[in-house]
Amino acid sequence: MACARTSVFLWLCLCHPTAWGASSVESRTSCAGLCRAPPGYRVTASGANLELCPPNHYQTGASRACTRCPWPSTFSEDGGLKDEAECPCMPGYVRVQGVCTACALGEYKRTPGDGVCETCPDGATTLQTASVDASACVCKPGFERAGGECRRISCPDGRVLVIGLSVATCQCDVGFEPAPGSRECAPCRDGSFKDGVGDTSCAACGPHTISSLPRANRTACMCAPGYDSGPLDSPDVLGGSCVPECGPGTHGRHGSCSPCP
Repeated sequence: MACARTSVFLWLCLCHPTAWGASSVESRTSCAGLCRAPPGYRVTASGANLELCPPNHYQTGASRACTRCPWPSTFSEDGGLKDEAECPCMPGYVRVQGVCTACALGEYKRTPGDGVCETCPDGATTLQTASVDASACVCKPGFERAGGECRRISCPDGRVLVIGLSVATCQCDVGFEPAPGSRECAPCRDGSFKDGVGDTSCAACGPHTISSLPRANRTACMCAPGYDSGPLDSPDVLGGSCVPECGPGTHGRHGSCSPCP
């Protein structure tokens, strides 16, 4: 029988009589040269008959051979599948526009089939996609488990939460530095400032200076009483300095003093 002229219905009827309850004549049925099989079937090794696709395989009717269901996103214990859409999604995978796709970070799916992914509780996520159980949910950086829940880490006064790629720590805020001999953070001392977060010391404004709270950047720096801004500028700008004011009987600014006339 010629493939080009024979319908899929005739192939199934004449070449696979078991499908129609005629197993007694199968041994004398022959359809040599089959070029494709009906949906759910494949051409046998002899090339002259048909058989169901094995478990976890499908065939749409456009081929001689069956195709394995995509792994690891799908699996089926049934044979004779007619399309990839009949391959059930594995746990951890959800069907999106006909394709089994891994549950995203922060999601999981326990059962096989076309169910939906569930979301981890607030403050929790998963470390990888395609998670299959709620036990894969762990606290996000910046959260800690307390009472069975993930709660945001609370930092003491003077410290702020710094969240990295995999860890979160409480570090000294701007205007604060580590207190000597303690794990606490203390405000920057007068005459200093700190404009970044971290457990580093405050920077000095320079000689003969004071600084105003909260001492969170260089603009808090100013000259101490009895001192004037230097030739380049005051200490609230980079490169500025403080010089003694002109004394009695002299006048001028920025360290350039002359006798009074």
